[in-house]
Amino acid sequence: IFYLIIILTNNLNRLYIYHIHLYQQDFIINY
Repeated sequence: IFYLIIILTNNLNRLYIYHIHLYQQDFIINY
């Protein structure tokens, strides 16, 4: 169970970082 929680949190962190990366690229392009 704990292993699944770690995997879920890891995936959320990756999505969060990826989302921020896309947002920064979009911001740079719009800027």
